[in-house]
Amino acid sequence: MATGTVDFFNDTGGYGFIDTEDSEEDVFFHM
Repeated sequence: MATGTVDFFNDTGGYGFIDTEDSEEDVFFHM
C-alpha cells in the first residue's frame, strides 16, 4: 500500500492532493 502526506486540502470543496514517496506526481483525493 502506498503512503504519503497531505500536500494540499480545500475545506470548502472537500478535496486535496497527497504527496507520495513512490511517485513525483501528487495523488488527487475527494471526500
